This record gives sequence, structure tokens and C-alpha cells, in this order.
Amino acid sequence: MNNEKVMKLVEKMLAESDKIKSVSLSDSEFSNVTNEYYFTFPDNKYKWSISQIKDGSFYLFYYKDSDDDSSFLRVGDNLNDDFFDSNLKNLHELLKGKESGLEIVLQDILNN
Repeated sequence: MNNEKVMKLVEKMLAESDKIKSVSLSDSEFSNVTNEYYFTFPDNKYKWSISQIKDGSFYLFYYKDSDDDSSFLRVGDNLNDDFFDSNLKNLHELLKGKESGLEIVLQDILNN
């Protein structure tokens, strides 16, 4: 897998966050996951998730079949890049805001 493309993908997700749809918080059954958000991008075309692990690291997953949560592929492994790690953290925070509704509130306040 081309890690440069994965890095550009995450940057695009952040830049075009209005195309992130269907955000939901997972009830993860894995003990090392503190929280995981499912979402689609762009719009409702492809299913993704991002997990935060108890050690503070983040992982991005792509789901081949949007109806089957077991058909996933972890992307961006072995990048060891601070900028990429920072972008994953920012994406996770963005999804947290979208899932909670805070993102809409902030947009409403800032646009008025």
C-alpha cells in the first residue's frame, strides 16, 4: 500500500470534512480500544473507522463491505510520521465533534 497516498487521503478528509457523513461511535469489544468512530467518506461512498488505542495511538481502517464490520483493512501502518499521527488525532477529534453535534453548534455560532 502506498503510504504517501494514505497520508494525502487523511489530509483530504480533514480539508473536506463536510463530505464526512454517517458518523457513529462504536461499542468496541476490544479492551485496548478507548473509542472508535465509524464514518463514510466522501459522502456515503466508502466506509471507514478510526480507533484510539489506550496507549494514545490512532489507527485508520477501510471497510471493503459497508455492511460487514469484519471486512476491514488497517491503512497507514508503519508510517512513523509525526505529521500523519497529528492528522489522525485531528481527524479523530473532528469525528468526535460531528458525532456529538458540537461541530454543527460551532459552525452555527461562527457563521452568525
